[in-house]
Amino acid sequence: RLATAVNTGGVWITSVISPGIELASDLEVRADTTLGATNVSLTIGLTTEADEDVNTGMSITANTAEGTATPITYGVLSRFIDLRTLAASGGTNGDELSIWVTV
Repeated sequence: RLATAVNTGGVWITSVISPGIELASDLEVRADTTLGATNVSLTIGLTTEADEDVNTGMSITANTAEGTATPITYGVLSRFIDLRTLAASGGTNGDELSIWVTV
């Protein structure tokens, strides 16, 4: 697990655990709980294989089932060497998400 995001009382608490990824890897967002009735918007700061820092946005749909994985992409790129930042908004109290290297 490279990062977590937890909605507590309408406030998102995020933590990036990643010290860098050894090999360029596909990443995914996983729903750690079944999400509530509001979409979750994520902004994710990544480093590409070309060592370029980029930010990508994505939305995780309301009512997404626990365990659902959504690939992270930036345009046509899907492999990254670092996860730098994570910010979340929207969602419902109790929503939990995490970012993992795809296996």
